[in-house]
Amino acid sequence: MIYINDGYCSKKESLDRCKKLMQTSHVFFADGSFVAEKNMGGYAFMKVGNKSFYKKGIDIAFSPVEMELQAIKHTLIYLNSNQNKFNELDIVIFNDCLQSISKIKNYIQNPNKSNKILEEIFMLLLSLNKKNIYIYWIKKEILSYHEQVDSLSKAARDFIR
Repeated sequence: MIYINDGYCSKKESLDRCKKLMQTSHVFFADGSFVAEKNMGGYAFMKVGNKSFYKKGIDIAFSPVEMELQAIKHTLIYLNSNQNKFNELDIVIFNDCLQSISKIKNYIQNPNKSNKILEEIFMLLLSLNKKNIYIYWIKKEILSYHEQVDSLSKAARDFIR
C-alpha cells in the first residue's frame, strides 16, 4: 500500500512521528536543491536508524519542486535496487516540500502520462508493492536528519555550479 500524507504537522508531532517510526520502519529523508541557470540540481537521501547511510547526486530539473521529486525518485530507485536488504518493515520517506508530496498524491489518485517524473515515481512505488510505503511531509530543517540531508543535497548542487 502507498500512503501519502501531505498534511501539516508541528515540530513536536514531526519529532514524535519520526521517533516512533524509526522503531518500526525503514526511515529515509530525501531532499533536493536547485540551480536555475543550469536546469539541474543536487539531491540526497539518507537512511536513518541502526544502519545509517546516505547517497547524493545530480540530475536534470526545471524547478525546485522538480528537484525535490528527483530526490524522492532516487530514493525509490535505491529501494527497488536493494529490495533484498529490507525486511518486512514499512518504508517511510520524509521530504520538506509540501508541493512535491501533493503532486505525488494527486498523480496517484489520477495517473496520466503528462508528467514524466511523476510517472516514474508512480511506477517505482508500484514495483515496491509488497511493502507499505509512507511519504510524509516534514517541516523544513526541524530534525537533525533533515538538516544533514539538506546539506548533502546542497553539496551535490554546488558540484555543478
